[in-house]
Amino acid sequence: MRVFYYPAFPSHGSDSFLQSLQREIPLRNLIALPGGCRLNSSFSLTMRNGDILILFAGNAAELDELLFLQDEFLAFKKVLVLARSCNGNCLEKAHLLQPRFMTSADELSGLTAVVKKMLQLDTGISSMH
Repeated sequence: MRVFYYPAFPSHGSDSFLQSLQREIPLRNLIALPGGCRLNSSFSLTMRNGDILILFAGNAAELDELLFLQDEFLAFKKVLVLARSCNGNCLEKAHLLQPRFMTSADELSGLTAVVKKMLQLDTGISSMH
C-alpha cells in the first residue's frame, strides 16, 4: 500500500501542506500527484485499489472539485484535509466524500498518526523507520 497526496488545485497552501507532510511521512511512502490533474498523470497510473489517498481542499471551490471527482476515488482509502478557510458548509459537503479520516490542515500530527497506523495494519510492521 502506498500513500498518494492529491490537492484539488495547485496552490501555495497545498504546497506548504505537502512540505509539512513530507517531513512526517517518509518519501518512499508518499507520492505527490500534480494538483488539479484529475488523476490524469503518470503517477496516477501506479495507484492501486486500497492505496491511501490524502485529498487536500483549500477552500469551498476546491472541495467542490473533489466532490466532482468522487467516483474516481472510490477504490482508495480516503483521508481528507481541509484548510482553515473551509467553513461549516464545507464540513457538511466533506462527508459526501466518505473519508476514513477528516482533519484540518493545522492538525498534522493526527493525520500522520492515522496514516502510519493504516500502513502498519496493511503491512503488519510495527514502525515506519
